[in-house]
Amino acid sequence: MKKSFSISDIAQKPLLAAKRFPVTVFLAVAYAAMLSIDKVQHYTGLFSYQQHSFFLVSMFISTAAALWLEDFVSSWKKHAITAAITLIWGASKFIEQSDTIELTAIGIAAFLALFFLPFLKKGSDNAFWNFAMDTACQLALAFIFSCVLYIGLWGAEEAIETFFGVNTYSVAYIPWVFSFVLAAPLYFLANIPGKAAKRREEVAINKALKVFALYVLVPVAAIYTVILYVYLAQIIITWELPNGLVSYMVSAIAFIGLLTAVLLYPTRTTLPRYFGLILLPLLVLMSAGIIRRFNDYGITVARCYVLLMNLWFYGIYAYLFVTKAKRVKWMLISFSALTLIASVGPWSVTAYTKRALLAEVNRLSLELYNADIPPDERGMFDNSEKAERLRNKVRYLQNMYGKEIADGIIMPELSALYNNALYNNRYVYAYSKLYAQPLHINNFNTLVHFNHSYDNYKDNININYSVKKNLLYIAIPSHDRTFSVPMAQIIDNEEVIYQDSGYAVLIEMLAVKRFEMSDSIALANIKGILLYNHASSDTAASLSDSITIRRPM
Repeated sequence: MKKSFSISDIAQKPLLAAKRFPVTVFLAVAYAAMLSIDKVQHYTGLFSYQQHSFFLVSMFISTAAALWLEDFVSSWKKHAITAAITLIWGASKFIEQSDTIELTAIGIAAFLALFFLPFLKKGSDNAFWNFAMDTACQLALAFIFSCVLYIGLWGAEEAIETFFGVNTYSVAYIPWVFSFVLAAPLYFLANIPGKAAKRREEVAINKALKVFALYVLVPVAAIYTVILYVYLAQIIITWELPNGLVSYMVSAIAFIGLLTAVLLYPTRTTLPRYFGLILLPLLVLMSAGIIRRFNDYGITVARCYVLLMNLWFYGIYAYLFVTKAKRVKWMLISFSALTLIASVGPWSVTAYTKRALLAEVNRLSLELYNADIPPDERGMFDNSEKAERLRNKVRYLQNMYGKEIADGIIMPELSALYNNALYNNRYVYAYSKLYAQPLHINNFNTLVHFNHSYDNYKDNININYSVKKNLLYIAIPSHDRTFSVPMAQIIDNEEVIYQDSGYAVLIEMLAVKRFEMSDSIALANIKGILLYNHASSDTAASLSDSITIRRPM
C-alpha cells in the first residue's frame, strides 16, 4: 500500500543532512542568517569578502573532510575532527591576508576534493566514477530545484506587494538566500551517496550521458578542432604568430575532451586516449599564442594561469594515453593540486607576477629617468612608447595589488608618478544632501536644468560646456551669459550648492577624472540646476520671487 504524504517526509532530508554533515549544515544556516540580517539592515558592510569566503570555503572543506573521515572513524570522532579542521581554517590569519585569487583557488580545490578525497587509494576508479557521477547529478538537481523554488518565492513576494500594498523591499533578498544558501546545500548534502554506496564498483553508463558525450560534446569538439587546424595551416602559410584568442579556444576543446573521457569511462572506448594526439598540434599552437602575449604585452596573473593550464594539458593527456584513459580520477586530483600550489604561498602566480612586474617597472624607470636630473625636470609624462609601457604596468600593479605597491619602487622620487598613473574617479552624488530638506531659494527668476556627459551628450542644445583650469563654464548663448563652477572646490568640500554673484548652481551629480600629478580635472558627467536673473526667459523657466525644490518622487 502506498504510503500517504506527511510532514515528516519533508523534514526527513534536512534531518539526514544534519545527521551526516552537522558542521556543514550549521555553516549554511549561519551564513543564510548572516546574509539575511545584512540585507534587512540595508547592506551595512559589516561582512568583508574574507568573511564571506570563510563560510563558502568552510562548507566545502567540512563536507570533503566528513566524506573522507566517515570511512575510518566513528560518527562523533568524524564530527569532532571536521569541526576542528573548520575552526583551524577559520582561525588562521591566512584568510585575512589572502586576496581574491588565493581564496578562490582554495575554494576550487576544496570543492573538487568532495569528489576525489574518499578515493585516493589505488584501484578505486570505478567507485570514484560512480560517486562522482551521482554527486554531480545531485548537485545539478539541487541547483535546478533551487531556481524553481526561488522563482516561486519571488512570485509570492511580488503578489503580496501588488495585491496587499505591503512593502517587501526589506525582505526582498530573503527568497534568494533561502533558495540558494539554505535549501540548495541541504538538498545536496542529503542526497550525496552514502557510505555503502560510495564503494559500488559496478559501472554502467547512463544512456543519456552516453548520447550527450558522443552526439553533443564530440561533434562540438570536432567542429572547433577543424577550425583551429585550418587556422594553424594559415599561420604556417603566412608565417604569422597566432592570435591570443586561440588559447581560450584550445582550452575549451581540451576541457571538452577531458569531460568526454570521464563520461565515456565505463565504455572503455579508445577515443579519449587518442584525442590527446589529435590535440597535440593545437596545444603547441596554444603555447605559441601564450608566448606571443607575453612578448607583446608582458606578464600578468591571467596569462601565467593560462600557461600553467597549457602545461597541465600536456601532462594530463600524456597520462591518459599511457593509462589508456583508465585512471580518470587523477584529472581532478592533479587539477586541484596544481590550482592550490599555484595560488598559495610566496611561489604563487600572484607573488611571482608582482616580483616580476616590480623588477620590470624599476628597470623601465631607470631607463626613462636619469637619476642625475632633478625630479621636476624628468618629464614625468613622457609620451614615448617606453613611458606608455611603464604607465600600463603601473596601472596593472595598482589594480591588482593596490596603490601602496609604489612603496616598493627603487626611485622614491617617482612614487608620485606611480601613485597617480591611474586617474582617480571622484563621484559626488548629491541627491541625498540636496533634497534631504526642501530648499527655499530667493532672488532668482530663471531656472535651467543641465545635464552633460563626457561623450558630449547634453539634453539642452542651447547650453554649452567647457572646462578650463579646473573651472566648469556653463554658457547660455541666447542670454549672453556664462557661469563658472570651481569643480575642485565642490569635490574637496563635497559641496552641492555653489553660489556666486548673481547666480547659483545646485549639483545633483558630478563625476570627474582627476589627475593629481598635473593638478587637472576632466569632466565626465554633471547634472544639476542653474539659477540666475535675466530680463527675459525664452530659454529657461520663469520664476516668482522664490522657489522651493523638493525630493523628486
